[in-house]
Amino acid sequence: KSTTIRLLLNFIQPTSGTASIMGLDIVKDTVAVKKHVGYLSGEIALWPRVTGNEMFSYLGKLQSQVKKDYLAELIQRFEAEPEKPIGELSKGNRQKIGIIQALMHQPNVLILDEPTNHINFRHLPIIAKALDQYEGAMILVSHVPEFVAQIRIDDTLDLAQKTGH
Repeated sequence: KSTTIRLLLNFIQPTSGTASIMGLDIVKDTVAVKKHVGYLSGEIALWPRVTGNEMFSYLGKLQSQVKKDYLAELIQRFEAEPEKPIGELSKGNRQKIGIIQALMHQPNVLILDEPTNHINFRHLPIIAKALDQYEGAMILVSHVPEFVAQIRIDDTLDLAQKTGH
């Protein structure tokens, strides 16, 4: 799973074959591909000294299509604390900041690797609802079946079922 994600995001390059996202080659068009993708790593590492708001502002300049009202809605919905330095947040609150940054530019493709890591069970339905309302293509890696069960799945290949994992 992790290797597939790394390949799709061109963090590692394929030894053979090709892949595309939104009709763009993942290697040749890597910068353009990333404009269409929202990504949350399974081992999120955020800048500890900046606030969530500062990070959102910086990333928003890179992703010009961020709608401030949508970002504000995500912050409120997730009960995030973007005014605090990220290093002062609990792991769960850092994870919420990470999920928001993946969603905030309303990407065509969302890739989430273990989005529920460190999240308080009380917040799982809130995050599941946000993902359920997401309208693009999604790759979701999770070891929490109760969480995944809350998300509408349409026309997808259930890799876990196919591979027995």
